[in-house]
Amino acid sequence: MKAISIALFYLLSCSLLWSQEVTPDLSKQADELYAQREDISKAQAALDLYLKLTEQRPQNIDLRWKTSMALYYIGHHLPKNKKKQRRQMHQRGLDQAKECDKLAQGTRVECVFWLATNLALLKQDTGMLTMAFGIKDILKEFERALKLDPLYAGAGPYRMLGLLYYKAPGFLGGDEKKSFEYLEQAIKIAPNEPLNYLFLAKNYLDEKNHSKAQEIVNNAMTTIDAKKLNFYESKKAYEDLKNFKQYGKWKSDRD
Repeated sequence: MKAISIALFYLLSCSLLWSQEVTPDLSKQADELYAQREDISKAQAALDLYLKLTEQRPQNIDLRWKTSMALYYIGHHLPKNKKKQRRQMHQRGLDQAKECDKLAQGTRVECVFWLATNLALLKQDTGMLTMAFGIKDILKEFERALKLDPLYAGAGPYRMLGLLYYKAPGFLGGDEKKSFEYLEQAIKIAPNEPLNYLFLAKNYLDEKNHSKAQEIVNNAMTTIDAKKLNFYESKKAYEDLKNFKQYGKWKSDRD
């Protein structure tokens, strides 16, 4: 607030001060709010700032993908019965990511990753049939993200491809063998990301292979350094893995 007050004081004498001094401060503030996204009100406040800044600086690639990411998060955490609102958020997130990708000329993994993520959730909330027949487009975008940076978001492209190849019907591009290979590769290149173990363990549970799922979880618990986990989703996944190791079930199954 102090930085904003100073900027307003000098605004009458130097209009450039707003863009040169306040905007970076607001961008940092938005990032800090988004880092506290477990509190949905903080995530919404971050989104509001990202949207404001994007209007001021429409050519800024970083603001575009961060806005897309925040729109994904808010949309994904809306109640399941608010499908219209969820679709609206993911459509806006998709639009921001497409503009980001256009500005970056296809060279930034962040633009492509959040484009693919919003596209997947938009089609899912439109209906399972739409999701099924749109799976090839979603896979294509995550494959593109994989080529740009396989390590992004803790091997996020490998992880999401592993999930989608497992869930998709075979006649639409699904491939269970490839799913396991992708998730194993995610663990290999990002061994400290709990989400990679979580996705793979859940695959094995779906295959009724409880012992293999337990092996994956045990491996996670001996490999992951919890002190180095920086993101809310990673910390939450780590707690889920700890819970499974202790009780043999995910927390959601026990509640």
